[in-house]
Amino acid sequence: MLHYNMDAPEEQLQAILGSNENPEKGFRGEYWAPSSNGVQNYGAHALAINRLIDSFPQPGRFNGVPLADLTQAKAALAYNWLVIAWIPVGLEPSYTATITLSTGEQVHLVPAEHTIVLHGYDSSGFFTYDPRPSPRVSGYASADALARATALFDHPLLAVQPLF
Repeated sequence: MLHYNMDAPEEQLQAILGSNENPEKGFRGEYWAPSSNGVQNYGAHALAINRLIDSFPQPGRFNGVPLADLTQAKAALAYNWLVIAWIPVGLEPSYTATITLSTGEQVHLVPAEHTIVLHGYDSSGFFTYDPRPSPRVSGYASADALARATALFDHPLLAVQPLF
């Protein structure tokens, strides 16, 4: 949101996102936990963030657009939309784990789940913003590394379409 000169307190965004053991529905775990503790303090997946974007404190200003692959990400970036990519921290190797929730529902989690924002691309990869201090994606990710990382997630990419 800061990219579009719109600021909202993080606490307000957390309240909209909510908490849920299913990261497709809200934030799994504690926002301010010092570590992920496996998949206990995990985060949120694209579907939950899409709901947050669509109900941002100024509804109608943004539209979340789920994307399936990097070809779709390039198309969104060509429109000057930002793209959120779900990856393992630092693009390091990880795997998909199937977890059974207290409801009996099963979800796929990727240990060390993290997000970066794609803001441009060239013929070899993508320019990134990564809020994590370490390990960190350096500002650029090769298309091959990003494709391997996002392939671990059921919903790997989410474009943020400004509607203003």
